[in-house]
Amino acid sequence: MKIRTLFILLVIFVFLASLAVLVTREPARTAATGPQPGDALLPDLDVNRIEKMRVESPQGTTEVQRVNGKWVVPSLFEYPADFDCVVEQLRTFDDLKVGQTVRGGMDAPDEFGFSETNRIRILLASSDKDGDTTEILVGAMRLTSQSSRFPNYPDGTYVRVGDGPIVLVKESLQNLPRSNDDWVRKSLFGIEPGRLSEITLVTTQETFTVKVPEPGKYAMDDLKEDEEVNSDVMARLTSVLQSLFFNSVADPDGNDADFGFANSSQLSAKTKNGLVYSLFIGGPVPGTSDRYARIKADGGEGEEAAVKEINSRFDGWTYTLGSYSWETLMLGKSQFVRKIPAKNEEQK
Repeated sequence: MKIRTLFILLVIFVFLASLAVLVTREPARTAATGPQPGDALLPDLDVNRIEKMRVESPQGTTEVQRVNGKWVVPSLFEYPADFDCVVEQLRTFDDLKVGQTVRGGMDAPDEFGFSETNRIRILLASSDKDGDTTEILVGAMRLTSQSSRFPNYPDGTYVRVGDGPIVLVKESLQNLPRSNDDWVRKSLFGIEPGRLSEITLVTTQETFTVKVPEPGKYAMDDLKEDEEVNSDVMARLTSVLQSLFFNSVADPDGNDADFGFANSSQLSAKTKNGLVYSLFIGGPVPGTSDRYARIKADGGEGEEAAVKEINSRFDGWTYTLGSYSWETLMLGKSQFVRKIPAKNEEQK
């Protein structure tokens, strides 16, 4: 065989061998881009440096801010925010993880709930980098069903971080505060019925005291032989005192005359250990059925620390109470007294 022929055959062999290698070689994998399942949605977020949290939704805008190390609600005259509520929201953002990236989702963002009329916008302002702000857009929940016989149920929420892609997270994010009042702890105080020793009510017309020698037992001075304390009315009053809530707070710079405290009614609830909660009920809140109210504590020996803590919380603040609460706290003496039911013959 001629050398030329051998050379040609060698070239053909090398070509075929190279072609075989190219055909059988596994194609190189393209490096994944963008957030991947299991990644932290906000990897650079440091919740300890967040100074402001703002939630914009179709229902309105609400905001909390850290002032002098304490979380407050600016629109409520910097009333203290519920620390547990703030921590819960920040922890939720810190724990968000990518479940799935919606490829091409921005081609039709409205389908995932990101229209201007539906989405929720969250802004987290940090003390880092001259107040760097993180933007989170919350879209619709993804609904799924195990069977056509059962209704759909949510199994995640579509979100975006800034200009990033649409991703799915498992959290529903439906517990976000939608009003400024949602950021505060509405419970004022609670006196368990077993702790109550007496209540005194003072109005411009009368003053009277109901004593509670033991739970469910009541006494008043100057009752007639056929009269007793109305236990149903006392049950209503003790229920309000056990869980007293407010609706909102008033401007701390408001004057007593505007709030109706010049002729206020007062209820004082004394506990068995001598601690006294005094509630002052002022005038009506314009445009509502609420009334203004203030709280002050006094106490006997050994209650100094409790009195100081209570007054430090309530001092300088005027609250608004719903109609059921303030009406109960302003009941008159005649409503606490009733005739003793006559015994029938079988009971004699």
